Amino acid sequence: MKAYNEQAKNFIFYINNSSLPHDTVDLHGLYVEEAVDILRGRLAYIRQEGLWVIVGRGNHSAGQARLGPAVARFCRGVGVRVGKGVEEGRLYLH
Repeated sequence: MKAYNEQAKNFIFYINNSSLPHDTVDLHGLYVEEAVDILRGRLAYIRQEGLWVIVGRGNHSAGQARLGPAVARFCRGVGVRVGKGVEEGRLYLH
């Protein structure tokens, strides 16, 4: 089951990100733990260059956004600043 979940995560991430610029990642559609794992692997880049992160607006989370708040908590915990995006559903990490 773990292997299938990993395949699904990688597929969703690839589909959502294949045409985005290098300074942007789209994490919506992933579970919170999967999204945090991806960010953990990009911490050096985030600290050096900054990164736009698409987290979605929480429309599919039964009225309570989960991904955006979890990303913000993770970032605060590792000393990464979180700025609000130009539009809702997107954060700038630096």
